[in-house]
Amino acid sequence: MYQVQIETYKNPLGSDPFISTTFRGGAGQAYTQSMDALVLRSDNMIEFESIPYPQVGSQIIMNGTTGTDRLVVDIVMANERYRVVDELMPLKSYN
Repeated sequence: MYQVQIETYKNPLGSDPFISTTFRGGAGQAYTQSMDALVLRSDNMIEFESIPYPQVGSQIIMNGTTGTDRLVVDIVMANERYRVVDELMPLKSYN
């Protein structure tokens, strides 16, 4: 499998705790058919979004919570699905 880079971020502001997933490209970009993001929120809600044929800078923004959410990102490349991100995303406080 060729490599691609994915950047993830959770906004630390409790008033808007969104989660973003950004496609940063890589050697496998030409073979990437989709970037699929799933957020399993701490309030038991599920959000899913997909971008077909993502380009550098393609971004998915979804609602998060002030708790710890789970982000799962899959890349479909040459008709195969690869899990590239599976992480817990707590709301970070900057005290």
